[in-house]
Amino acid sequence: DGKFILSSSSSLSQFDPTTGRFSIICQKEGLYPQVFCDLLERKPLVWMNDSGYSIVKGNELIPIKFQFLDNQLPSPTFVPLKLLDLGQHHYLIQGLEGIIDFHFQPKDSIYQATWNSFDQQCLAIDCDHDHNVYLLMGTKVYTYDGNGKITEYMDTKVANNNAIFIDSKKSIWISNAGRKEIFRIMERKFEKIRLITRNGRRTDVIYPFTINFFEDNQKNIWICTDGNGVFKYQPNQIQFSKADIGFIRCINSMNNEIWVGTFNNGLWRLNR
Repeated sequence: DGKFILSSSSSLSQFDPTTGRFSIICQKEGLYPQVFCDLLERKPLVWMNDSGYSIVKGNELIPIKFQFLDNQLPSPTFVPLKLLDLGQHHYLIQGLEGIIDFHFQPKDSIYQATWNSFDQQCLAIDCDHDHNVYLLMGTKVYTYDGNGKITEYMDTKVANNNAIFIDSKKSIWISNAGRKEIFRIMERKFEKIRLITRNGRRTDVIYPFTINFFEDNQKNIWICTDGNGVFKYQPNQIQFSKADIGFIRCINSMNNEIWVGTFNNGLWRLNR
């Protein structure tokens, strides 16, 4: 409906960019709600430690529950990190301990789901436009074949990777927290990406702590960092442009503008 759902340490709120007004959905000290970037049947999905999963409908929270097959279920310490929409009402919820695999059932608030755990931590997950799913585990990238089965796609031989993103050309972007570097896999060729920016006559190479990526409808790649703002990569440009707005927490687009949420530095609207 053209509104943003925003989370803070103590509240969940709604922002209307046409009026510039905020409205509180719920508020509680130490709430730390997790708002997922993908939508669940065109509605925001939220997770909170004390109440679990809820769909946001207007200013209401509609609770949903999972019933796990074969009594295999996540541990009580499982923290969901990402919701992935695979089309045909099929979704994955990823956390370090594994993946919840389920289908949306419109007339039921209890969803049949399967729990898939792995030998290593599931660091990150993403899918391409054909809904092929890729997992990041240790130094390796895997494909997710369904029913808990994975296949090795490539060993990057680089430790401390922390995020994965697949763009519209099916290139795989990987960020590395330990080395503060970015890598890309194109047609199974692994390469390092240098973030080159220009400030006047000076050219700098930046080594940021990258936390996530975003692609807009003009095929620009936005690289979100923990402290160095956001970088924009245009496929026909050699250099990256930079918005130095601090610690990025989320990014999305609306009405040909990029909206960026930060830590302790507000909500920003950027031109493409």
